[in-house]
Amino acid sequence: MKTWNWFEKIWLLTFCAIAAALSFVWGDTFFGYSVFLTGVICVVLVAKGSIWTYVWGVYNVIGYSWLSYQNGFFGEVMLNAGYFLPMQLVGFLMWRKHMESEGPVHVRMQTSLQFIVCACLAMVLTMAYGKFLATLPGQNSPFLDAGSTVLSVIAMILMAMRYGDQWVYWIIINFVSITMWSLRFNSGVEGAAPMVVMWSAYLVNAVYGGLTWKRIYEEQKHDWSIPR
Repeated sequence: MKTWNWFEKIWLLTFCAIAAALSFVWGDTFFGYSVFLTGVICVVLVAKGSIWTYVWGVYNVIGYSWLSYQNGFFGEVMLNAGYFLPMQLVGFLMWRKHMESEGPVHVRMQTSLQFIVCACLAMVLTMAYGKFLATLPGQNSPFLDAGSTVLSVIAMILMAMRYGDQWVYWIIINFVSITMWSLRFNSGVEGAAPMVVMWSAYLVNAVYGGLTWKRIYEEQKHDWSIPR
């Protein structure tokens, strides 16, 4: 953690302590807490533009897939097990080609047209996928699940391609996921509490990540030695 600033250290320790306390009070499992812990480490590393996010991401994706399956969020299961898991390797390889040995990844930004096209595509696919999920027995909150899934696919592609615009999508995803898991927590589901805290931590980090990537982009955009 030598390269982490004080905000990042305090942020990580605070949310880990909150999640640990809530897990103890509400009798949640250590497994659920471990998924939370690896998740917050991943998102802090993404905000820093660190390639190590993909290494921690393998365990987090597998663990979150299992928790989602247990809670009837089948869109999340398909997203994490079928897409996020292989994307850990894809993202790692793509980032490795566009970063300094010790520094952050080289950041890009979308044009206005690219951003509008992505946003329209996300809305259409969310409605279509939500209708499909609604037909699955045991599915909970199909359109919230669909929104989280579709936006995550787009955000992950943008992340692998080093676009700072990804953070807009992650912020929306975090709001949707907090709502989904809050509904499950209110239903008394085991393992839901740390997930609410985890996605709340993700939301804070997404705002921080967006600001950090914007700063990195501004610092890098006049450096013509950086490949785009």
